[in-house]
Amino acid sequence: MSASKHDWGLVFAGIALAVAGLFCLAAPGLTIVTIAAVVGAFFLVAGVFDIIGYVRFRNIMPRSGWELAYAIVDVLLGLVFLLHPLAFSAVVPWLVGLCFVAFAIFEIVAAVKAKGFGVPMWGWPLFSGVLNALCGIAFFVWPEMLSVFLAMILLVRAASLIVYGWNAGRYIAL
Repeated sequence: MSASKHDWGLVFAGIALAVAGLFCLAAPGLTIVTIAAVVGAFFLVAGVFDIIGYVRFRNIMPRSGWELAYAIVDVLLGLVFLLHPLAFSAVVPWLVGLCFVAFAIFEIVAAVKAKGFGVPMWGWPLFSGVLNALCGIAFFVWPEMLSVFLAMILLVRAASLIVYGWNAGRYIAL
């Protein structure tokens, strides 16, 4: 069986990310408020599930009151983000920056390891990781530029997926 020439799933995912990046450039205010609302939803859902887990398993295994307190704080934070996403959109750039720096570290380490194993195309994830780190730091320095930096990194990630998808058949044998 021969390898597929292209991974169309990666190519289409790259195109979708490019569209998202262009949206971030076209509607920066809406982007930040939407991210704040999504972060709020995640906090709320995580807190609710943590409370359910605490109540459900408190008789089976020892549970700390701090777990319950943490879950309640998650629910409250989620509600605050959801009820006032515009007010809390000022915090979003720092949260996003932290996530970008963490992902950048992972990506840079993976690229260096890939190079050590002789994997082709290791330079692109290294470049992407460095760019992610710079964008993450930039979110802390210039939080008002979140949408622009986010658009830039989405467009780079889109290019990565398209390049990987287009060249998949060269490196992956089925």
